[in-house]
Amino acid sequence: MRILAGLLALGLLGVPFTTEAQPTGKVYRLGILSPAALPDPSVATTPNLVPAALRELGYVPGQNLIVERRFADGKIDRLPGLARELVESRVDVIVAVSEAIRAARDATREIPIVMGFGFNPVEQGFVASLARPGGNVTGVLYAAEGQLAAKRLELIREAVPRARRIAVLGSRDSDSQAQVQAARKAAAALGVTLVVVETAGTDYDAAFATMAAERAEALFVVSSITLNRDRQAIIERAARHRLPAIYEWREQVEVGSRSRPRCSAAPIT
Repeated sequence: MRILAGLLALGLLGVPFTTEAQPTGKVYRLGILSPAALPDPSVATTPNLVPAALRELGYVPGQNLIVERRFADGKIDRLPGLARELVESRVDVIVAVSEAIRAARDATREIPIVMGFGFNPVEQGFVASLARPGGNVTGVLYAAEGQLAAKRLELIREAVPRARRIAVLGSRDSDSQAQVQAARKAAAALGVTLVVVETAGTDYDAAFATMAAERAEALFVVSSITLNRDRQAIIERAARHRLPAIYEWREQVEVGSRSRPRCSAAPIT
């Protein structure tokens, strides 16, 4: 998060940044764009952590920083309009999360955009290369190779060595699809069969019924804003079906530990 905060400070100041520098004079406007719902203030998510990290660097909301937050509440088609709202409010920099990155990039080629974790920015056309991004998009990746789906599949396979059929719970967004494809490539080498289940809205009962019918023995939940938002519903059903599971984010595992400790694997950190 310190790296992300440093990138934001560069975007806000528009000048070389040092951690000792204290912004003075101007009131800066930070835009946060996310496809998720407004998070609980106690949850360690990008929209909550970014302002806290900037405060440590001297940017204090209500004093020299105004934070404009826009959340799509899981409705991806709202993102372009929300991105335009941030541009029209003349923010100095935009933090865009997951599916919001494209919406922000399409809305402006001038305002700096910081990816609050993204997948395959070169393949998606956000940057020219990782070494020389060019344009107005920079930020933090889930992993240098694009994402951690293959490694997470390997970990759940090691945690549950008896599992030969592993369910993959995904959604229909592009980030989810990329992770599913990476998991498919890794499955053959690991000697497992994947049962890929895409959610339709929030019908998780149907998704888990499919897993049961396909005799899945473990569960891999892709990294997704929507699936993280619905973590309670997913984890409860994983416990009910006695499916050991691996998730991306710490808060998912913490919920899983409270629901049924034996049914949650550790996150990637």
